[in-house]
Amino acid sequence: MFVLGDNGAGKTTLSKTIVGFYAPTSGEVLWNGTSVADTTREAYRNRFAVTFADCHVFDEIPAVDAAGRAAEVKAYTGLFELNDIVQVNGGAFSKTKLSMGQRKRLALIDDRPFYVPDEWAADQDPHFRAIFYGRTLP
Repeated sequence: MFVLGDNGAGKTTLSKTIVGFYAPTSGEVLWNGTSVADTTREAYRNRFAVTFADCHVFDEIPAVDAAGRAAEVKAYTGLFELNDIVQVNGGAFSKTKLSMGQRKRLALIDDRPFYVPDEWAADQDPHFRAIFYGRTLP
């Protein structure tokens, strides 16, 4: 699904409400027919991997251990052309002080059912933007 609109139309605000970062001021967000309440918002929010303009990347990689997802994460860092820049050491990224485009790529390496890349390609160089739209999204 894509959310399209002019600058200032509310795409990011809508996205932050849908993923549970903002509580709706009117109406409600439903998940499987049940309203997302303050008491369930954190669990609901954990279903999403998001990259907003001000995205932050944490050092730790959820659920990565020596026998677990380390190989999967390494495959993703390869796909996102980050293997020469970032390594996975014992369930953590070796560094997160990267360019905004690199941080946004790293932020998508997460095992979540839903990904929300808000204006994700805006900070990517032309080479990786072509890879993202031509290889990663399909």
